[in-house]
Amino acid sequence: MTTTAATVQRGRLVRPQRVDIAILVFALFGALMAWGLAAYHHRPWALLSLLAIPVALWLRERPAAAAAAIVVGSVILRLAYVGIGFTDQIAVSQAGAARAFSGLSPYGVGYAETVPPGAPFPYGPLALIWWLPGPAVELVAATLLMALLISERSWLTLGLFASMPFAVYLTTTGTNDYSPALLLALGLVLMRTRPYLGAVALAVAAALKPYAFAWLPSLIGYAGWRAGAAMIGASLVLWAPLAGWGVGGFFRSLELSRSVHPVGENALNLPVLRFAAAPIAAAGLFAKRWEAAVLIGSAAFVVFLFLDRWASLGYWLAVGPVSGIALERWAFARLADPT
Repeated sequence: MTTTAATVQRGRLVRPQRVDIAILVFALFGALMAWGLAAYHHRPWALLSLLAIPVALWLRERPAAAAAAIVVGSVILRLAYVGIGFTDQIAVSQAGAARAFSGLSPYGVGYAETVPPGAPFPYGPLALIWWLPGPAVELVAATLLMALLISERSWLTLGLFASMPFAVYLTTTGTNDYSPALLLALGLVLMRTRPYLGAVALAVAAALKPYAFAWLPSLIGYAGWRAGAAMIGASLVLWAPLAGWGVGGFFRSLELSRSVHPVGENALNLPVLRFAAAPIAAAGLFAKRWEAAVLIGSAAFVVFLFLDRWASLGYWLAVGPVSGIALERWAFARLADPT
């Protein structure tokens, strides 16, 4: 009898579960980060996150419970990075909100709060109030996103999002891509069963960061024109403040953002090719499988943003989780293992 596909536990053969991948990934990256936090940042309590590993192994026959232990460990790691590093996305949203509350348009001007100084507010109007509480919003969003990954049984994606260094340490620095990532994933998951509710969630994501519109053609292709109209209608409401501030100011912010940032190491700097994203996104109009709809939108997102002269590492936080859900559904759809 072969035991290559089984392990021995409590005197009986137990088939390895896919959640074991998440445990292994978290053990590898989590241990490195916890040790670094303890040794170089004098935060030995970060080692408490590693207790998630034996707990998850103990609960491995209940994958959702084991995954929940990983989430707890990941949250501890994220909290251990508070005060380490700074990015200006939430800071510029708060500065833009202060300007808007004073009766001025938040668009088309540079802000001293950014790094380098002079960068504009290039996000949707909802961002002016969404991030007023600060980076704590993104910690909550990251935690809820991991809960969504558990509900979708996307174990490999969970393991990576819970432990990849940049996905962890950026959470409390002021990066603002976790909320759009949550809303994108939630909206596209809802698209399978409640397309109109999913469309509204996508519209809210786009009102924070416009890159969520990359999935609009896929929404139309998979869920129909009425769902697409729901997203467009919700977006018109959420973007209504531009009627008073002027659409031109928003586009000036986009151009100013591109000019202020230097050529980034995360971008390919081939802007002439970035509009190839348009026909890719248009292909979503013909997507009838959910996985195809998600991945076509993801491909358009990646082409448009990463072929530009500057791209944020945080963009992967937005596209990675929902793409992981789709890829895992496609890859494991025919496996007999329900976990």
